[in-house]
Amino acid sequence: VVYFREQGVTFDEGNIIIPRNLTLLATMNTSDQNVFPLDNAFKRRWTRKRVVSNWDNCDFKDWYIPYTGWTWQYFADSINQKINDDNDGGAVLEDKKLGAFFVNKGMSDESKEPNENSSDKLRLFIENVIDYLYSDVCKFNKSYLFRDEGVGPVTFDKICEIPEHIAGSNDDTNIPKD
Repeated sequence: VVYFREQGVTFDEGNIIIPRNLTLLATMNTSDQNVFPLDNAFKRRWTRKRVVSNWDNCDFKDWYIPYTGWTWQYFADSINQKINDDNDGGAVLEDKKLGAFFVNKGMSDESKEPNENSSDKLRLFIENVIDYLYSDVCKFNKSYLFRDEGVGPVTFDKICEIPEHIAGSNDDTNIPKD
């Protein structure tokens, strides 16, 4: 109502009519559990189209994740393949997969060679991608992608500590490359 008034649209209070030819285009993240009831309401009332991730339009698909030999596309494809292969009766749903634009350019090295290393970019990658995998994809089974505490070097907590280790040292020989 406030917007209509600011725009000078005349209307009778309480009688705003939406025209039949109005089309709303919107995106919806089916993984967001907080809007699940709303998602169901939308699904019942509107036509929807599933959009599949397309690597062809991702201009940073070949950029490297800092301190690794992995490109963003290789990493996402590997995680997505694991979700496909190990989808134990729906324990990890397909809509948990990583799409081409799940990250932004600021989380990868702008290079097709794994030579630019930035602890800030790595921190962003961990805080966004790795945390999503840990908190959402592995919500009910942390060992799906992560080792349990005390078992081996690659636990979620150890991964989260890597950027601080890098920032405090020029020696990256102890950083896991795999």
